[in-house]
Amino acid sequence: MAVPFLFGAVAMVVNGHHSDRVGERRWHVAVPAVIAGVSIPVALYQHSPLAVMVAITFTAIGFCAALPVFWSLPSAFLTGAGAAAGIALINSLGNISGFAAPFVTGFSIDLTGSAKPALWMVGALLVGAAVVTLSLGHAPRRTDEQAPAVERTGSTTP
Repeated sequence: MAVPFLFGAVAMVVNGHHSDRVGERRWHVAVPAVIAGVSIPVALYQHSPLAVMVAITFTAIGFCAALPVFWSLPSAFLTGAGAAAGIALINSLGNISGFAAPFVTGFSIDLTGSAKPALWMVGALLVGAAVVTLSLGHAPRRTDEQAPAVERTGSTTP
């Protein structure tokens, strides 16, 4: 299982660097999320261990590449207390999902006798996240006066 995440770590750095270089965030979240969302169901129907490993590697690449860029989005659209509240809400929803997902997966397996529907749901949610990310529109450009003091001067002192 280390191999997919080794590729994921490289993709994380490359995608984050490219996103910073070109100043674009939405597509740098959406494209990797779609790659991860599509490759999960693809892995379910492979019969060769090598093919499954390749599909899981693409899942790790997509998931790992999207996450760091995703976390830059709330502060691009919100400022001050709104940004803190937005990040807290995202974190809370993630924690609730982490708690509920095993129960939903177990219920799905009990209901259908297979883990495939639950993994299809994960893939669909990732593709849905890409659609929502693209629907955000462009973040407004900040002027120098709106940038935090640390960005303008390199110091937090006035």
